[in-house]
Amino acid sequence: MQEPNDPIQQYEVGCKFWIKGSNDFTMGPGDVKLIKSLIELKNLTKAAKVSNYSYKYAWKKLKNISRKTGKAIVKSHRGGKGGGGEVSVTLWGIHLVSLFESAEVQLNKVISKINADFVKNNHKKEI
Repeated sequence: MQEPNDPIQQYEVGCKFWIKGSNDFTMGPGDVKLIKSLIELKNLTKAAKVSNYSYKYAWKKLKNISRKTGKAIVKSHRGGKGGGGEVSVTLWGIHLVSLFESAEVQLNKVISKINADFVKNNHKKEI
């Protein structure tokens, strides 16, 4: 039985990761959140807000990913007389999100196993 204030229970292994590619390309959780929000909302202003980015910073991130991968991840469509254009995610952008999410699932399985072993193997060791 574990004691309520067992210090080993207060810790777990965690991991931050990103996808890396050529041309200094990296894509992390913030980029994925922005792209997924854009898929759902089809509005960069709203997607940026959900991702806690300014519009300008979000647009810069999207352009940067496109430039570094050599393929557009978004397509912009000009609005009508009153403005209100639309930004949609390309198949390439959807593919990048899928790659990231697939890697995340696999990594989370490994981290869960590590955490189970971590608690089991270190629970009653004297420090």
